[in-house]
Amino acid sequence: MPVHWALLHGDAETGVTIHWMDRDFDAGPIVAQQAGVLLPDSIDDEVADGLIRTFDDITQDLVPVALERAARGCPGEPQNQAEATYEGPVGPEWSTVDWSRTAREIHNQVRARRFGIYDPPGPVAELNGRRISLLQTSLRPAEGLRAQCSDAPLWITMHLDLFESIGS
Repeated sequence: MPVHWALLHGDAETGVTIHWMDRDFDAGPIVAQQAGVLLPDSIDDEVADGLIRTFDDITQDLVPVALERAARGCPGEPQNQAEATYEGPVGPEWSTVDWSRTAREIHNQVRARRFGIYDPPGPVAELNGRRISLLQTSLRPAEGLRAQCSDAPLWITMHLDLFESIGS
């Protein structure tokens, strides 16, 4: 789930890497790579679909390059293990909002959860006696619900009511 983690960490961009497999997970020499896929500050279904198409297009371009290099016996470029990262699945701790986190952390949490595969599609929060799924947020004043985080307010510009009253 590298894109989800890039969004969760607030990365501005990511990319696609094809590498040789070795005995360590995700650590083999790089055969083909493309960086520079910009990650938007706000994610909705249309943006997520566009990102997925971008990754598909890049992969479609890189696979023939990687196969040609493999056919030539290219050993690949060793990965810089000091810069390499590995993150497993985005765990359940990211499915609910903890208002003691910073506004940026919660905003990035919403971005990552909106990148697909989750039900509900955004992290769940309790706010003003309502249980909601956050779909889009803004770090700047905007139309919507205002929530106080540990360091600053966050504006919830799109949400889904889960129709459960808190305490019932």
